[in-house]
Formats: sequence, structure tokens, C-alpha cells
Amino acid sequence: ARAFELLIIPFVSHARLLQVTNAIVSKIMKAFAPKSFTSLIERVSDVRNTSWIGSDFNLGYFTSCQINLASPSDRDSTIGLEKDLGSAGLPHVDAGDHLHNLTAMFAFGDLEGFHPGHFVVCELGVAACLDNYHPIYFNARRRHGATPARPEHPDTVIQPHHVRATCIWYPNRAIIERSA
Repeated sequence: ARAFELLIIPFVSHARLLQVTNAIVSKIMKAFAPKSFTSLIERVSDVRNTSWIGSDFNLGYFTSCQINLASPSDRDSTIGLEKDLGSAGLPHVDAGDHLHNLTAMFAFGDLEGFHPGHFVVCELGVAACLDNYHPIYFNARRRHGATPARPEHPDTVIQPHHVRATCIWYPNRAIIERSA
């Protein structure tokens, strides 16, 4: 609980954290995704009356959010994120996500002196570093996973405040298709 409080202090509140992260990932989606893609999502959102959550910049791109917290693993450990996240820490497919939309993952944490870990899209063999405040967009209906943060130096002691949070904005299939 203390580690989570330390992460949230700059954001003032949980609602503000969601508002800020959603504004960032939504603005980037609008600016860099193909216009034909974002326009289609916006039209479907309008037709289906999908709630715009998080911020005024979310024009139907994301319908749900989750926050995952994970502590680093020891430098030489073979244990991955499953110690904190259970099966969600292993490579998986999010079958509840909409097939044609993207998920945005926004990582941050107090990890000075740690390698932040990687996000992996297994089918493509692509890995991206989970640097603070660099959102990653992907189709969560494809097998994906992540590696934990690890100390860069062998003498680093993992403290309770060493936590990586990932704020994951995703397109819930049941909400978009109004089948819930």
C-alpha cells in the first residue's frame, strides 16, 4: 500500500491518474494512428453510444482501464511477473478485448537503478522497453506478456517503493458490441 501511495502522490488522486494517462494515450492515438482507423472507432462509438471514459480526448478508443502493480525481480531470478500478477504476468491473450481496436499500456514507477523490463508481442517476436511514460499500443488479442524490472547492479537492494505500475487502457469487446 505504501508503494502505491508513493506512485500516486504526483497525480493527487486515482481519478487524476486515470484522467492524465487517458489524455496522453488518446491524444497520441488521434495524432499518430491512421485517420481511417480512428475515424472508424469514433463512428462506432457514436452509433453504439459507448461511454467516453478517462478524459475528453478519448473519443471511444478505450472503454476500460486497469492498473497493474509489480515489484522488481532479483537480478538473477528466473521468476517473472507471475509472482505479482498471477497468470496475467505470463504471456496471454485478452479474449475480452475487441478484435479490431488497440490497447494502450502506460508504464511508470520509482525504478532508478533498475532496468524497467520489456513488453513482448510473442507472435511478432517484438520487444519494447517499458520506460517510464512511453505508451505502447498493441492488439491484445495477440499473445503478449512482459518481463519484470530488474536491478542493474548486483548490490542493489529491492525496497518496497520499487514498484512498476502499468496503466492499461483497453477496448472491452462486450461494451463496444453492447453484448454485456
